[in-house]
Amino acid sequence: MLPNSRVQLSCWLCAGVGLMLAACQVAPTVAPTATSLAAATSLAAATAAALATSTTVPTASPTAAPTNTPAPTATLVPSDTPASSTAAASPTAPSSPTSAPSATASGTARPTALPTRVPITITPLGPPSTQSIYSTTGGPAGYSSTIQCQRAGGACAPVMPPGDVSFRMTLASDTTAPWTHFINYGLAVEKDGANVAGLFMFVDAGWLQPGTVVGFGASRNFSQPGSYVIRSSGCLTTDIKSTGCGWATIAGDVVTFQIQ
Repeated sequence: MLPNSRVQLSCWLCAGVGLMLAACQVAPTVAPTATSLAAATSLAAATAAALATSTTVPTASPTAAPTNTPAPTATLVPSDTPASSTAAASPTAPSSPTSAPSATASGTARPTALPTRVPITITPLGPPSTQSIYSTTGGPAGYSSTIQCQRAGGACAPVMPPGDVSFRMTLASDTTAPWTHFINYGLAVEKDGANVAGLFMFVDAGWLQPGTVVGFGASRNFSQPGSYVIRSSGCLTTDIKSTGCGWATIAGDVVTFQIQ
């Protein structure tokens, strides 16, 4: 290629289409040949095609969203947030009932007649019964006893204040019982579940014949609060020659009361 052709190519590349003719007005020192003109024409056509291609503005097209971009979602409630606070933050309006109850009553229905009530007769029960202080106990066969408790001229009560208490009692033997020697006979006293020998009320001593009933009296001051049990008791023997005896509770009444 000729040197003039290089000057023309530089002019096309630097100035563009609008300045190409002005830049290439430099008078060549050597007349162009047919070969150089043909090459310049080809170069101009190629340059024009390149410029036409480079100046073409590309058509804008929307950019596709990246596939790894998460779709916008609602803010999650922390797992440790109480359900009550979540419900309070977004209260839900109560849903209206789908159907309202019918307020119209049927006019054809009639109430069923109730059966006639039988009148109730109330019988007065009277005053509450007082707990009895008396009970019974067993003992050796052939003997029996009774005890009556009195205090201040009246009958003893289940609960009494401290003071003197008197007793009337009987001791009896069956007709089939042997002659019996009571070396000691009286009333044994139990306080709060334990026998108290010092409170034994000695009444009498002697022989009890078969089929005989004898009566006695005794009294004692009960000053200590507690629960007391009074029983007919004696040390007896059926051996005429013996001076020893055995203690036994005689069958019959038992008296129980409390001193407060």
